[in-house]
Amino acid sequence: MPKTTKKLVLLAYFKKLASSYWLGGRDDVVEGRWMWAQTDQVFNFTDWYPGLPDNIARNENCLHMYAPYKLKWNDVTCAGLYRFICEKES
Repeated sequence: MPKTTKKLVLLAYFKKLASSYWLGGRDDVVEGRWMWAQTDQVFNFTDWYPGLPDNIARNENCLHMYAPYKLKWNDVTCAGLYRFICEKES
């Protein structure tokens, strides 16, 4: 199965669970410049919910997939308790 197909299958599964998940993205170094926390690499692909990121709380520096937004991306404070998804090499 192609890697992208596997990810779509997993995403469909996660949607059924109705939970929100940390994605490991952050913009705490430069506001609006999103990067992966583990590598500090800026990412180009995004899947933001319309109108986001908005930094409405003025300290929303972490990225998660938000269940009420059908797992579209949302910026939130880093203090929330959410599940996380890990990726490993096969």
